[in-house]
Amino acid sequence: MKNDRLHRKYAELRWLVACGICLMTTCISAQGEADSVNLLLKAQVAVTSSHVTHPSHVTDWHDNFQNSGDWRQPSREHVFWVKLDSAQIPGSGLLAIRGQLAVTLWAIGAGDTTVFNLGLSRPMHKLPLRGVSDIMPIDQLSKTKTEVILRIIPFTQQPYPVTVTSVTSAEHEQLQLKGSAKRLGYHLFLGAGVLSLLFLAGFALFLFYENRKKDYLYYALYMICMALYFGRLLEYYYEVPVFWGFFYEGYGLAEILALMLSYVMYVLFVRYFLSLDSAASGIVGFVKIWIAVCLLMGMTGLILSLLNISSPVFLKTYTYVRFLMPVMVIYLLWGIYKARLEFSGYVILGSVFLLLAGLLALTVTFILPDSGSDVLREPFFFMLCGVLLESFCFALGLGKQARQTEVDKIASQNQLILHLQKEAQLERDIRESQVQALQAQMNPHFIFNALNSVQHFILSNQKEMSVRYLSRVSQLIRRILQNSTTSNIILDEELSTLNAYIEIEQLRFHPAFAYTCTVDDAVDTEMIRIPHLMIQPFIENAILHGLVSKKDQGILTLDVHMHSEKAIEVVITDNGIGREAAAKIVTQSPRKHNSISTGSIEARIRLLMPEEPNPMVIEDLKDENGMALGARVRLIIPIV
Repeated sequence: MKNDRLHRKYAELRWLVACGICLMTTCISAQGEADSVNLLLKAQVAVTSSHVTHPSHVTDWHDNFQNSGDWRQPSREHVFWVKLDSAQIPGSGLLAIRGQLAVTLWAIGAGDTTVFNLGLSRPMHKLPLRGVSDIMPIDQLSKTKTEVILRIIPFTQQPYPVTVTSVTSAEHEQLQLKGSAKRLGYHLFLGAGVLSLLFLAGFALFLFYENRKKDYLYYALYMICMALYFGRLLEYYYEVPVFWGFFYEGYGLAEILALMLSYVMYVLFVRYFLSLDSAASGIVGFVKIWIAVCLLMGMTGLILSLLNISSPVFLKTYTYVRFLMPVMVIYLLWGIYKARLEFSGYVILGSVFLLLAGLLALTVTFILPDSGSDVLREPFFFMLCGVLLESFCFALGLGKQARQTEVDKIASQNQLILHLQKEAQLERDIRESQVQALQAQMNPHFIFNALNSVQHFILSNQKEMSVRYLSRVSQLIRRILQNSTTSNIILDEELSTLNAYIEIEQLRFHPAFAYTCTVDDAVDTEMIRIPHLMIQPFIENAILHGLVSKKDQGILTLDVHMHSEKAIEVVITDNGIGREAAAKIVTQSPRKHNSISTGSIEARIRLLMPEEPNPMVIEDLKDENGMALGARVRLIIPIV
């Protein structure tokens, strides 16, 4: 089903192309010079393969040689001689020999011969061009001249059919005005096309500088080669040797280098733009052979130009290779089409535009040589149109590819961000579970210590203190259990829980120690939330290991102030016996107190604040003599 649809589309395309060619043929053929008188119809014509220098050397004249294939498609190997009787030439007007390389006219009379040199007399590599117009007034021919003989040498690269025409001055003026306007428009189009190609090349080079992609580089080089190829026409028309004019056979051999290099850059662009090495490796071998052939032809042409050598064999080989190139392009495009490569449609469409333009150029050059329209008879007009359309398609492909690359890059970045977010969430969940595990260790530890204190009062037969203490403990345990399901608590509630715990410990130990709590005004205790039970273990250690063993009055202080926008600083100070003396008592005591490790607290803080270098600092307070004055703990607690 799909193949039938493709066949139908292919048939429609063929009909459209055929209709377009027929329409163009009709339009071009209708633009002949209807008012001119073609003297060639009555002329005697001779063709010679050698450069005969004088009419007397021509021995074989033929009548009406116009329909000969050699006449319609002349080359530099042939020199054409045209013999006109004076009776055939009007008495006034202009004698026109259209667009040939060199024309020499002999006006022969009674014992007198006048020679006129028309056309171009010097090749392009010897700029500026010398010669006069190929239009001359018939009045210059004396009435005594009985015979007019022309020697015509055609162009090498773009042969035109030779016509010898007689027109009036008025007709010639109209033709000149019309032809000048067309020619000016053609030259402007040619110049604008060359500038457009150079602009595209410059923009592509800028993109290559930005991202170092080879397809941009070869696209730019392809545009430069095509600009040089068409730029040689401007050198010829305006007689200004910009580049090719300095080479030998600048209009012939040296242009081969630009054309062959353009083929090389074309296939290299296609190779890297479509990633043929990885996506269609079977085509790469063909591409390499193509590049080798084109480089060989281009460099050979350049060497011959530099050595001032004109080789007919090389020119014939170049002609064969040039006619072979469209076949190779079609083969390459077919391989790309079968591979179903991404963005290949832009390459195929652009190449088809250039192939159609080449077909029209060949049609104009070899099938429709008698067209009277100078512009539509120019094959380079169609070729430049094809190159511009092709470059536009390639530019669209590069833009589409760049857009797709950007979209893929953004999608990859979003996917990476999502992956990092999942990893961060997983890391937060792990930290939270670790914090909850540490908190789960602390809650029963605090309850067991409180029950031990109740047991102490009961065993010491202090019933009244036992009831009072048990009431306070039950209230404290209720608070702790209420907050055990959450990992953080309001600072004000945490300070209230600490006050309740310290009151219980003041009831438990006699003589009671003094306790003060100072909160800085910048700390909003009703809005700030902190992790639960972060301060209590240090209060417990200060009481049990520092103040209980002190003989005189003990003092415990708690200071809270802001550390940063993300944390508060808590300072716990006691005037106990110091950590060294407390450590000795613990080792000597048969009944060791079960205290939560301060390392677990530090681990909790570091899990919540990995960026804080020193979240916990414990220091001993000593006098000038080194006697212990107590201990101080500084905690950096994160604000949740």
